[in-house]
Amino acid sequence: MMEYLVSFARTNDAIRGEGLLLQAGLSVRVMPLPSRIKAGCGLSFRIRPHEFQEAVRILTEAGITGMGFYEKEDQKIKEIHL
Repeated sequence: MMEYLVSFARTNDAIRGEGLLLQAGLSVRVMPLPSRIKAGCGLSFRIRPHEFQEAVRILTEAGITGMGFYEKEDQKIKEIHL
């Protein structure tokens, strides 16, 4: 099953972003950043594929910067550039 991960440079951005996405009715799960990814504050979001573009739009419009984006399928993780 494919899903997307978003990493954050700062913990406060991850917490704020979670609130924004939940308020918008998106399904988001906060989780530790997988150990294979060496970036950010150590927190990430797991986002469903059909909600990914909307989540990126909301986070970007809110002025959250320093995010990393990853595609995860089974045990494979690939960084994506938007």
